[in-house]
Amino acid sequence: MTTTFFSYGHVGFELVTALIKILFMVLGFLTRPAALALAGDMVAAIIVSGLALGEAVSLTVAPAELAVCLYLLWTGPGMLALDRLLMTHPASATRGRAAGSHR
Repeated sequence: MTTTFFSYGHVGFELVTALIKILFMVLGFLTRPAALALAGDMVAAIIVSGLALGEAVSLTVAPAELAVCLYLLWTGPGMLALDRLLMTHPASATRGRAAGSHR
């Protein structure tokens, strides 16, 4: 696995971008865009290194990661995700109060 992975020549960039996407998904920051981007990477891994080169890891791990990415695309961020915290508007804290009333 590592010999073919490092033989691609652009490991540094691919590794950094993959780690950023995974970190975003773990933290729940831009969950759906990160899951979509990582799903594209997994499709490419399955086709390029799995089917074309016959690498076992790309035919076992990559489909599992693709399934997780598709699940996150469908469900979106969890309750404790940064997406939910950042999307909470300050105006939502005043809901339920009468319009025009001030404290």
